Amino acid sequence: MEDAQKAIKLEPSWPKGFYRKGEIEFKAGHYNKALLSYKQALTLDPADDGIIAAISKTNKEIAKDKKDAVRKPLVYTCLGFAVGIFIVAADQFIAVKPSIPHSILQVLLVLSCGGVGFMISKVHRYLVVSQRESLLEEPIDLLKEMDNTSKSNDSTSSSVPLDKSKPIKRKTQKGKA
Repeated sequence: MEDAQKAIKLEPSWPKGFYRKGEIEFKAGHYNKALLSYKQALTLDPADDGIIAAISKTNKEIAKDKKDAVRKPLVYTCLGFAVGIFIVAADQFIAVKPSIPHSILQVLLVLSCGGVGFMISKVHRYLVVSQRESLLEEPIDLLKEMDNTSKSNDSTSSSVPLDKSKPIKRKTQKGKA
């Protein structure tokens, strides 16, 4: 992403920089941002077939993503209902004495299983969107953070400066190691 940003900064009239930025955003799942980058590249070079194909591919992915956002909760909810119905049917027909004798409780069990399926789909969607958002974020520089904390620990841990040229003498008692 940094290379694409540098290319755009150095030569804003070069469509390849915007195209590369769009490719990175597309691969990270940021389809709307990718579409904007591709359209910016298309305004700079309207005759490029690669950019037009990329815009078409991005539009298809946006439509597919929207369909999945609508379809998956329905599918997961239906699967939850199916599991609930299976549990109730198994309880009624396989068990000698049914554990859930009242039909209201049976309906509540089926509805609760459907609700669990719906919640699973929403959590799944949240995790997918959250992961996509984090793909373009700059990673935390742990080594820099560790260096900063070790320097602050060194300065606060001892008030007497250590002279590294002199060896440290250790006191030992006879008979003990």
